[in-house]
Amino acid sequence: MLFYPTGRNSKLPLFAFRRLDTRMTHLEPAVSATILKTATRASTLDALMTMLASNLTIAIDAASEIRAAIERRMELGPIALGQGVALPHCRHTAVTDARLIVAVLTEPNLDWQSLDAEPVDIVFFAVFPIERSNSCAGYFERLVRSLRFGLAEKLRSTTSPHELLEAFKSAMNPSAFSS
Repeated sequence: MLFYPTGRNSKLPLFAFRRLDTRMTHLEPAVSATILKTATRASTLDALMTMLASNLTIAIDAASEIRAAIERRMELGPIALGQGVALPHCRHTAVTDARLIVAVLTEPNLDWQSLDAEPVDIVFFAVFPIERSNSCAGYFERLVRSLRFGLAEKLRSTTSPHELLEAFKSAMNPSAFSS
């Protein structure tokens, strides 16, 4: 199934995904939000890794391992999905509960190698536990559905991390979109 969003350059699919079994359980990550002023993908990832290590109680040595895992994931293919959205993610033993940081970039980054060549201004940075490897797929499906129902525009219109977090949580509520 291809997802064709509305909005910026809507002729290109955000990305293809297969319909998942709706009975699949998925993790609800611990979510935090930030607004970043970073100029490059590397500086954005550095800022997100710092936030992960400090605010979400990940050991600093595990943070460098997670960063390496994200880099390995990027070698497999683009993590910038299009429409200004990137989803750097990995699974790691350092986390027992899923972690997600939602970031809006005040300066869109040009170097994410996006599928549609658009600059990235929204980043969903996710780390999931290894033990529950299928759990992230169900959450990603919900995230894509939320993007389809206007999540990116809602996030772009926020002006504070608190407002960003509230907008994200509201949009990710299953009742926010129909099935």
